[in-house]
Amino acid sequence: MHTADEDKKVVKKFSITLVLIAGVVIGLYGAWSVYLGYVSKSWPSTNGIIIDSYLAGSTRVIGRKAFIQYEYFVDEQRHTGRLISYTWKCIDYHGAIEIMRAYPLDAEVDVYYDPDNPRDSGKH
Repeated sequence: MHTADEDKKVVKKFSITLVLIAGVVIGLYGAWSVYLGYVSKSWPSTNGIIIDSYLAGSTRVIGRKAFIQYEYFVDEQRHTGRLISYTWKCIDYHGAIEIMRAYPLDAEVDVYYDPDNPRDSGKH
């Protein structure tokens, strides 16, 4: 039979383990994003155009996100993408507005795409 102190210790160990695992997962995601950003710098580019630009997400200040979509053509085939940056993650209202100002509807943009899979694209 477990005592209350033993149960607290088990819960504390579990909580610490869970936080450490979450930290490792977040760290790996960050490292992967940086790696993809680095690799994409060697990708060829093509002209694209912003076809959608609006605010999405919560109506609160925190949680707003700029939804940007662009279209581009590779070998006469149409593709669309939404990735603006591999490393810049913005979740606040002011940052979302800044992104929307940088990428207004119908603006021309340079799109970098993976030559082995042109559906994978991004902005630098």
